[in-house]
Amino acid sequence: MFKDNNYPITEGGNWKDKICIPNVPDCNRNLPVVTLVDFPQWGGNGFNGSQNPVYSFNNDLSWTRGKHIFKTGYLFEYAPYVGLGQQAGAGTVGFATAMTALPAQGNRNLGGGVAFTSFLLGNAGATTIHTPRRVGMLWRYNAMFFQDDWRITSKLTLNLGLRYEFNLPALNDGDKCADFDPTVPNPGANGRLGALVFCGIGEGRIGRRSIPRGWYRGFGPRLGLSYRFAPKTVLRMSGGSSYAPVKSVGGSAHFQWFSQILTFPDQTGGIEPVFKLDQGVPAWPKPPFINPTFSNNADVDWWQGQEANRLPQMWSGTFTVQHEIMKSTLLETGYSAIIGTHLIGNVLNYNQAAYNSLPEAANMFTASGRALLTTTFGNANRLVQNAGFTKPYPSFPDNLTLARALRPYPQYNNINTGSGGDHSGHSSYHSLILKVTRRYAANLMIDSSYVFSKMFTDTDSVWGSGAAMDHFNRRLDKALSNSDRTHEAKINYVYDLPIGPGKKWLKKGFVSQAIGGWRSGAAHRYASGAPLAFGGQFGFPIGGNRPTITTYDGWRAPMAGEKLDPAVDRYFKPATVASWVGDTANITVEGFFPLQVRDRLGNMTRNNPKMRNSPISNENISLAKTFTLSLERRSTLDLRFEAFNLLNRTQFATPGTNLSDVANFGLVRNQANTPRRMQFAVKINW
Repeated sequence: MFKDNNYPITEGGNWKDKICIPNVPDCNRNLPVVTLVDFPQWGGNGFNGSQNPVYSFNNDLSWTRGKHIFKTGYLFEYAPYVGLGQQAGAGTVGFATAMTALPAQGNRNLGGGVAFTSFLLGNAGATTIHTPRRVGMLWRYNAMFFQDDWRITSKLTLNLGLRYEFNLPALNDGDKCADFDPTVPNPGANGRLGALVFCGIGEGRIGRRSIPRGWYRGFGPRLGLSYRFAPKTVLRMSGGSSYAPVKSVGGSAHFQWFSQILTFPDQTGGIEPVFKLDQGVPAWPKPPFINPTFSNNADVDWWQGQEANRLPQMWSGTFTVQHEIMKSTLLETGYSAIIGTHLIGNVLNYNQAAYNSLPEAANMFTASGRALLTTTFGNANRLVQNAGFTKPYPSFPDNLTLARALRPYPQYNNINTGSGGDHSGHSSYHSLILKVTRRYAANLMIDSSYVFSKMFTDTDSVWGSGAAMDHFNRRLDKALSNSDRTHEAKINYVYDLPIGPGKKWLKKGFVSQAIGGWRSGAAHRYASGAPLAFGGQFGFPIGGNRPTITTYDGWRAPMAGEKLDPAVDRYFKPATVASWVGDTANITVEGFFPLQVRDRLGNMTRNNPKMRNSPISNENISLAKTFTLSLERRSTLDLRFEAFNLLNRTQFATPGTNLSDVANFGLVRNQANTPRRMQFAVKINW
């Protein structure tokens, strides 16, 4: 490793005493991060963080006139977001087993390969570098509403309301922002459409401070009804639309002209190194400068125009019946539904090649096609050119693969919309609810509920959802949510012993002090396990995939005893094990799960609705007593005992769900919940 001549060591430093990869932004910022499959990570990241204060102003007004209660209000939120960091100033470099394995052999048991050997040879894999950055964004959210609570009769009340919400276009500190524009010719790609544009006023900029246009159609009507059709029974109905504000949902982005997070991906599955370690990181553009070709051959961020300011929308409806079954005790049953649209996600993959439109020679569902897709144009045997393919534009780099060349925008690696531009998510939630609530009376308070529900979505999380299996067929990703729990019951209660000062019985005396003043409380939760997602290594160089299955039933393996014992039991029945030679499979172990074929996309949904993780069972309790030390000085002594997970129940973590990892498939390695904890506390008040 060598000193970086482009970014020299600061005065007083001695580069000979430092480990430095050539051509990284700053060798002094942190030690290079080296990741190997066979060893723990070496080195460490530089600083990172964010500042995200929220300043808000709101004012509400109520006015009662006759049978009407009018309400109106306004809310303004001023939410700056500043992303700070340079995690990989000295570079993050990965070394994979594939770099020293047999070519195109994903099974390590068959192909071999040692990551440490790849490191000794200097064959660097996927690499990331960070230049110093301070990315400041400013979000300005506005909301206003008008509501009329109209008491038509003593039994009937109608609620009419309208809420209006919008976000002003986000501003960037110093007008430092860039965005992908699919309509602008790219000079570095021979005029192909798709290039960077820059906010602000001046040469090379678009002439306005915000790139995405504003969206101002956030009208949310609401209707509610309450009808008392019996002395102790009330019917309630409501429905309407509401929105959520748009703010920064993740790390900083859209800073391509003044700062850079640059990734050099492994385009060949380890067949060819990304770079040689002694030669340094490949040449990269060093900011700041305004250039529409700045992100060529790297990732680029896209706000998707007005979509970035489109508020996530929820349509909701409820129908409940409330009945007072005894004094201070209310029974409630009902139905609730929420439909979410334009939810913020991270599933769009605009730079995915369409599976069905790939040329026959590059058929990703054949071994020969996959091998060709991972071959670079600079291959010594000219395999890509001999198959009849040419570069998408003359300056297309030789070290990029045919798979990259066949993408809609081959000048880029990925087009990221997850940094605020992906508002494509959709969800639906339906539930039946049963509640029993007792207001505090006779020293007892109870709040209990049971919910039977289903939730479907194609966007579980902006962080963890990942790209869709097929960007051009998003229906494949609509499935049971990762958060779905069919059954969930909660019971919370507090009871004060009616003995002691200020209570009903034994208000004075030694016995009053000894047994009075005790109070107990508890919180119980019982819920179904969350559905499980399964995966594997299917060898596709484009997009993702899921397993091929024949049924959703009968996946659990038999247990040796009455309860699951992770030391001897597996959670699932065994997977089929096979070795592949081209497109031919040699089955070595016949399992419950079928052979994972390679000539089509898998047919399993994102989650198996019938195969779930461990259910949740938890009980927390508290017991407390207050001693009166002095009535004149109003001093007291509080004793408190608390126990969490009182019965020491075990909730197992997610078992191995990778069908290609036969050794770990179905094994439970960890406990998801915390074992029983107990604590005592003493507090004196005076």
